[in-house]
Amino acid sequence: SSDLSPKERTRIVGVITSGILSGVVFARLAGGSLTAWLSWREVYEISAVLLAVSFVSVYRYIPESTSGFTGSYGDILRSGWKLLRRFSGVRVAMLVGGTGFVVSRMFWATLSFLLAATPFNLSTDIIGVIGLVTLAGSASAPLAASLSKRFSFETVIVIGIATLVVSFILLFLFSASLVMIIAGGLLMEGGRQLFQVPMQSHAINLAPEARSRLNMLYISGCFLGAALGAALGLVAWYLDKWQGVCYAAFLILTIQIVTFVLTRQRSGPSSGRAGTTLPHQPAP
Repeated sequence: SSDLSPKERTRIVGVITSGILSGVVFARLAGGSLTAWLSWREVYEISAVLLAVSFVSVYRYIPESTSGFTGSYGDILRSGWKLLRRFSGVRVAMLVGGTGFVVSRMFWATLSFLLAATPFNLSTDIIGVIGLVTLAGSASAPLAASLSKRFSFETVIVIGIATLVVSFILLFLFSASLVMIIAGGLLMEGGRQLFQVPMQSHAINLAPEARSRLNMLYISGCFLGAALGAALGLVAWYLDKWQGVCYAAFLILTIQIVTFVLTRQRSGPSSGRAGTTLPHQPAP
């Protein structure tokens, strides 16, 4: 809605995005837990029913929207590439947000290996339940929006990154404690959400007439980070088990911190501040 302020619009986009990305993790954990009790066919049948419910809900409750954009899908992708080149701010947001997803998916990709081994020796259904508990940290997206009203953009991001670092320190030092693993998982997802919302806000407000395309770029960076994190987590586990995962996470977090510190003071059009005219008409 055009009546919404930029901060309110960002808060809504952040909550929706958090729900989508949390749902991806939730589905994986729930599916793994269900396979301990049901066959894979029954899991797929449950998925089909849920998809049907989603379809009906979207058709019934989501209002239709129209766009004035008259170009093609290829035009949108090409303009997205030009936005990526023009705004260094969106590149920084993609890197900081993407590295958060790298370490998050490293954790999720190897958590079951850790909990299935000594000293825990847990079954897949119990591991799934523990995973769902730690996923509760993703509910901190509204907290990020609330903090953004009281603190600066940089302060909220610093709090989120610091929380993420603390989470992996706990996971590294207390890997034999189930309570600390749950605490580390909660802090990890909570910290990631804390800086995801303001980073997404920064990205989509660089050019108000191109919010959708800038959001596309930011989310693409997050999903690329998630894919890389899953692969990197498996490689790190193969090399040095859980310690290897934590070492790799610390390396990625170092890259994230250095990127943020070196770029947070930049200003002007080259850094992605508002005021740059786009060559394309607004896309949806």
